[in-house]
Amino acid sequence: MNGRERVVAALRRQAVDRTPVCNPTSVATIELMDLAGAPFPEACRDPDPMARLAATGYTELGFDSVMPVFSVVQESSALGCNIRWEEKDWPTVVMSAPIWCGPEDIRIPSDLLSHPDMKCVLDAIRILRKQFGDEVAIIGKAMGPWTLCYHCFGLENFLMMAAEDPGKTRLCLER
Repeated sequence: MNGRERVVAALRRQAVDRTPVCNPTSVATIELMDLAGAPFPEACRDPDPMARLAATGYTELGFDSVMPVFSVVQESSALGCNIRWEEKDWPTVVMSAPIWCGPEDIRIPSDLLSHPDMKCVLDAIRILRKQFGDEVAIIGKAMGPWTLCYHCFGLENFLMMAAEDPGKTRLCLER
């Protein structure tokens, strides 16, 4: 079995020749960035270095999967959050600059997937698909409502809302 076949079979609870080795989070390390010539922040914002760094999970580490999303900020960036793009360190949302205060402020742009940070991920997946075909499982990732809410409301603000007004918090999560 190749990597993709192994991962898909395991997800379907079918027989596999060995347990698949996958990393659905990130393989990014400074050593792999250097090896692939794909440092941060470029590997988070440009599809070619993003694909090169993701490929190291397969080519260098022998995993049965590749996953080209190395941080949790792409969607937040596309929603309008201010991002601190660090050199060879994980990007972070600037929590002191929330973009939403309540559920009425929540707006999902109609062109969300066209935002450069979202498009980067989609293009990197296309590059990996072209490079590896069906040889390896290509894993995508999307942040859930909790992560997006604490990025967009600010961590402290959102946690206080969760403690003080669970109904408002639930409405924000649903929106």
